[in-house]
Amino acid sequence: MNEISVERSQLELAKEQRDFILQSIEEMGNHLNLDEQAKLIEASGNEFSALKILLSMYRRIRIVARYQEEAKISLPKNQYKNTSNLEE
Repeated sequence: MNEISVERSQLELAKEQRDFILQSIEEMGNHLNLDEQAKLIEASGNEFSALKILLSMYRRIRIVARYQEEAKISLPKNQYKNTSNLEE
């Protein structure tokens, strides 16, 4: 019976970790104004890889934002153009 409780505890921990990763993906995606986190998970292969990608993006964007706040760079505003849905 003790082995069953250990396995159950491990499964509960794994579920909690997965839930944490999914929640983190959603929060980071929202902070970065990214839609369709499910597509990112699918493209990256798993939830953990998707979270690592989002965190990597955040680290880079954070640096750029700091440079802009310090007036070291000036980025154009509202120049985003979604090229994935362009009609031919």
